[in-house]
Amino acid sequence: RSLLVLHQVVKVLSSKRLSGDRRMFQDLSAHIYPTVYSVWDAHCQLFFLKVQENVDDATKTLENALLSLKTLEKLTVHGFKRPNESRHVNLFLKLVFERAKAMLSIWPSLKSLTEELAKKFIIRLTNVLLSL
Repeated sequence: RSLLVLHQVVKVLSSKRLSGDRRMFQDLSAHIYPTVYSVWDAHCQLFFLKVQENVDDATKTLENALLSLKTLEKLTVHGFKRPNESRHVNLFLKLVFERAKAMLSIWPSLKSLTEELAKKFIIRLTNVLLSL
């Protein structure tokens, strides 16, 4: 639930167009980006572990990873003047490729609901790259 609230707040703040609002959002992004990145990475790792161990409740973990990915996308695209100058953004972008490759490799073993979420996850990963 807290991920959803954070995502909604970031979504609203990222849509602001006034220069003062943009500067405030860029400052906020620099402060919360490492935390959101860590949450996303933890959910991704947990999802892959659950799939590897054939645990049934991997769907909720993937939902949380997808929600934190959406938040990271907004922060990356709208929260930095020069995203390539941020160490955490560079780590995130490098990991985007690895996560997409890993998701595609486990694709055949996923169940229907998880498969649909995985498809959304892969699409969102590619959207991050296209948005930059």
